[in-house]
Amino acid sequence: MQRRDESPFFGFFVSLAFAAAGRRCFAVAACLVSIGLLLKLFKPHATSSLDIVL
Repeated sequence: MQRRDESPFFGFFVSLAFAAAGRRCFAVAACLVSIGLLLKLFKPHATSSLDIVL
């Protein structure tokens, strides 16, 4: 299974579409899910050590 790094950004777009349609609860839920996915994808980058050779 291939990891989709752009999926949180599609979720933000969907939340904007829900907000434009007047579905505030769905917009907030989609935004929170997108933030969760973004944090999950960011964790490996934040916790990996840099391999710096001086």
